[in-house]
Amino acid sequence: MMTIRHEARPMPVMAIVSLGLAGCAAVSLVLSDAVLRAVPDSDGLVILFFVLGWVLMAWATIGVVVALVHLLRAGDLRRRPALLEWAFVLAAAVVIVGTACTYPLIGAGSGAA
Repeated sequence: MMTIRHEARPMPVMAIVSLGLAGCAAVSLVLSDAVLRAVPDSDGLVILFFVLGWVLMAWATIGVVVALVHLLRAGDLRRRPALLEWAFVLAAAVVIVGTACTYPLIGAGSGAA
C-alpha cells in the first residue's frame, strides 16, 4: 500500500511573537494613560509604561516585517503559506496600526503633550 506523507508546516512563530508583542505594547500604553489619569504626580511610572509600550511596538513592527518577508519568500519557493500564517501577520499589523493611531508617538495625544 502506498503511503502519502504530508510535509509538516512550521508554526508561524514570528507572526505569533509579533502579535504577542503588539498586544503587550497596547496594554503598556493603556496602562500609561490610566496611571496618568488616576495618579497625577506619577510621572516616572507613566514614562516607564510609555517607553516600554513603544519599545515593544518597535519590536512587533520588526517582527511583522520579518514574517511578511518570510511569507513572500515562501511563495517564491513554491510552498503556499497557510491561511493561518497570513491571519497572524494581519492580526499583528492591525493591532500595531490601531495602537499607533490611538497612542501616537508624536503630536496630539502623545506622551509629550
